[in-house]
Amino acid sequence: MHAPSQEQTQDLYDRHTHLWIREEPTLLSDYTARPRVIESLGPVDGLDIIDLGCGEGYLSRALYRLGAASVRGLDISTQMVRAA
Repeated sequence: MHAPSQEQTQDLYDRHTHLWIREEPTLLSDYTARPRVIESLGPVDGLDIIDLGCGEGYLSRALYRLGAASVRGLDISTQMVRAA
């Protein structure tokens, strides 16, 4: 068995973007992991942030609401970035 190629991964996420879009916590990690990640960052007021692997932008939006000056999201999936 081989690892999926970059193109296969991008296609998978592009085709399933609609399943990921959310404005409020819905996934287990939204309640468990993400709050801890955000807390570990400390204050973000006025910072310019790059969210690598931003997906549909859930964390990017949260960081912006917490006072980041700007948040740029990068992801392998063009459809996820459009959704963000």
